[in-house]
Amino acid sequence: MISWEKRSSTLISEESWHRIKVLAVDVDGVLTDGQIILQGNSVCRRFYVRDGLAIKWLVQLGLRVVIITGRNCTLAEKKRWHQLGIRTVLARAENKEKSLGRWLKHAGFNWNDVCYIGDDLPDRSPMQRAALAVCPADACPQVRAVADIVCHTSGGCGVLREIAELILQKRGKWETILASYASC
Repeated sequence: MISWEKRSSTLISEESWHRIKVLAVDVDGVLTDGQIILQGNSVCRRFYVRDGLAIKWLVQLGLRVVIITGRNCTLAEKKRWHQLGIRTVLARAENKEKSLGRWLKHAGFNWNDVCYIGDDLPDRSPMQRAALAVCPADACPQVRAVADIVCHTSGGCGVLREIAELILQKRGKWETILASYASC
């Protein structure tokens, strides 16, 4: 079972775990370690494969996983996210709170439905609006200060997997996931 660090003085209610319908995830510094490799005219980023499996579980659970990034996304990244079941990518989001807010309204959700995972200053405002704010262990201090949960893992090392396991545990679905991988 994943243990986690609660930063807020109030506990997260069991009802809150079940109310989450949208998981909004920053890319650089959350799904990646924040490093960018420049190769000619190309930009390369590494993603943690266990985060991909966690995304599949969350999508199967019925959560909408939304990618939100201030940068552009490569075709390979878009293809991978589509394969994982992600249907919403908010790229070039200069103001992440406004971009996500517009999408939430359009899709029929509100901020009380959102778990937001971010690591740096552009993520701080939407984290403050979300029902649940999560950050990696290596997030900047200003983001750690507003996070409800500070993960044990650093960006690019399984942050999404850590929070996905926690959501599944809180919703009573983790044992079912484990059983689905048991040998016959």
